Amino acid sequence: MKTNLSDVVEQYLEMPSDFAVLITGKWGTGKTFYLKNELYKTIRTTIVPNNKSIYYRPVYVSLFGITSIEDIEKRIFLDVFPNKSKFKSFTKFITKGVFDFFQISETSFLDKMRFWKNNLKTLDDIVVCFDDLERKTDSLSMKELIGYVNHLANDNAVKVLIVSDDTKFNPTDTNDFTNFKEKIIGLQVEYRSDFAQNFKNILAYTFPGEDEYHMHLVAFLPLFKDYLRKSDYNLRIFIYFLKYYHIVYRNLIEYSRLNKTSKPVLVDMITEQWESIFRFSLAVSIEFRLGRISFSNNRTLRNHISHSLINRILEQQNSKQDIEDEQFVKEFTEEYFGNRRMFVFIDSLYAHFTGGDKFNIGRFIDEFKELHHISDRQVLPEYYVLSKLGSTQLQLLSDEEYAHTTKRLLQYAYEGKYPIELYPELFTTLTRADNICDFDIDELLLGLKRGVEKSKATFTFSRAYLYSDALISKSPYPSHLKELIKFIEGIDNQVRSDKVNSVIQELQNSLFNSPRMLQFEMDSRQEFNNYRVMPFLHKIAFEQFKRQLLNWSNQTLDEFENFIIHRYSSLLDNSLKVEKNFLIDTSNFITQYLESNTKKALSKAFLKDISIRCRAAIDKLSSIPNTLNI
Repeated sequence: MKTNLSDVVEQYLEMPSDFAVLITGKWGTGKTFYLKNELYKTIRTTIVPNNKSIYYRPVYVSLFGITSIEDIEKRIFLDVFPNKSKFKSFTKFITKGVFDFFQISETSFLDKMRFWKNNLKTLDDIVVCFDDLERKTDSLSMKELIGYVNHLANDNAVKVLIVSDDTKFNPTDTNDFTNFKEKIIGLQVEYRSDFAQNFKNILAYTFPGEDEYHMHLVAFLPLFKDYLRKSDYNLRIFIYFLKYYHIVYRNLIEYSRLNKTSKPVLVDMITEQWESIFRFSLAVSIEFRLGRISFSNNRTLRNHISHSLINRILEQQNSKQDIEDEQFVKEFTEEYFGNRRMFVFIDSLYAHFTGGDKFNIGRFIDEFKELHHISDRQVLPEYYVLSKLGSTQLQLLSDEEYAHTTKRLLQYAYEGKYPIELYPELFTTLTRADNICDFDIDELLLGLKRGVEKSKATFTFSRAYLYSDALISKSPYPSHLKELIKFIEGIDNQVRSDKVNSVIQELQNSLFNSPRMLQFEMDSRQEFNNYRVMPFLHKIAFEQFKRQLLNWSNQTLDEFENFIIHRYSSLLDNSLKVEKNFLIDTSNFITQYLESNTKKALSKAFLKDISIRCRAAIDKLSSIPNTLNI
């Protein structure tokens, strides 16, 4: 956006004309905002050439949803009529009743305009501003609109501005739009968005007088420009974010004010983490408004680590949706946070910015304290030391303080005070600046391995596999860092093996106790929901299952039959194909059992039905290709 656009419009208003001016630009870049907040100023301060006593005034008509020329006439009438407030109650009679009220015949709109010109108000001061040309309905043809605008601008010398994204017309309107430009558009001007200026203007208009909020946002202007680039600097997204982020900002500022004395550590940490709060809030707002995420579908952002690892636990080939979501998470975290390790999901903010819940300051504070290891109004000492050596506070330390703090970090690391996934970063921190503390690297590596072993007791899953080659390549000791990561991966495999046994045992116990209840849990419980479409039956102890099958009551046999039906009723990919051997073995076992036991029993009928369901599932699984079609 540059000031010469206003100059061009001013020149158009001052000159005799029989044409309209077209202002083009992409959706969401601020055309309408600029029209109403900048060009309107130009229009209202430009004197009508043939009447030096009056100024132009804008008449705004959005064509979005307009179905006929009559609709346009109604909107212009209500805007032009000098006492429109008095006659708003007549709106529903506008086509006939209002003009009957003035004893005007049902002639063309311009006849009505001439009535106003002669009896109420001159048309010389009107600038009709049509917006959203590309969003008109199909029932209003472009040819009709061409004739109408031509009647205004060419036949009656009415000033007309048209705002549009000329890349968004449907195919049926494209050719007519070309004719439209040739016949009635005397000048086409491209609106070029200046984000910095838009930023300033929108803050001034949306939050007048809130200087502290303005200053807070100005500090993040480079991030705004970088993040909003992904949405082509869509100002609708920007304004949406500003309004919802204002609620977060206001609540946190008030919380900090009230708790500055009683909870200084927490308040200081909030101040220190404003950028991470801002990054997450803006990233979620952009992706939500672009339609890529929603409150109910976070694309595994909430569980971006555990979701991938659950698939690894059960050695499952990811479904098409899993692969797409994993790619989304990768792009999201790299685009907005640099890498996945820097991204932390904040539930209260996500719900707020995706319309799931109003912002809850209490819920946010609870999350924040957990994320930043704040207990009893202070940061746990091991994390306090780690934060002191972070990039944002490093410059505040003297040489002596740096050496002392680094030794404390080393002590905590050796004691296993940190989660295992942090140890590669601890190694990088301890050896920064070419090992400024002059540690023996071999001894350091050995001590960190011992710390990892001590930390194993609280270990769930490692993020070590997420560390990129770039992290290793930046280390002055890449071979040692590789060895540390490999050591952590070994523990990851060990824990993974234990977790596999634990998960399978839990699922097996649930299946043996009640297939119906297991199905219910898979459909309703978050911790079981993943296994509804993840394979596990091929992992259970089959000999034990056979004994259980023969000991089940008829009711439980019926439950298991329904479990098989439900599990394989809608297969979208080959994720459950590894369970085929379990089904084959089950069906074969039942067949052999029925053939070897000729005594009639109701239970045998249920077993036979299970075998039939297994065979049907086998046929369905066999029809699915081995590789995913992505």
